[in-house]
Amino acid sequence: MNIKILGTRVLIELDKREEKTASGLVISKTTDQSGLSKGTVVAVGSGRATDFGQYVKIENIKVGDKIVFQYGTMVQFDGKSYLLVNESDVIAIY
Repeated sequence: MNIKILGTRVLIELDKREEKTASGLVISKTTDQSGLSKGTVVAVGSGRATDFGQYVKIENIKVGDKIVFQYGTMVQFDGKSYLLVNESDVIAIY
């Protein structure tokens, strides 16, 4: 993928979970009961500038990390769906 993510944003590929109903139907879910989602980091933004002109990179989140997050905006690139989330919406790395 040839995309440059700007600022403190993180591009996520969702981990899909499947559950089966009693009758055997498969239901694909992307969130758990708490409303949190899990996914794999595909790209990370360049960071942000502080009020004092210093530049702060995103250090804790890297491409390939598995993360838990709250909110995101659905985007499409090369025919695939991803979520674009702010660094502050990432709750955990696992």
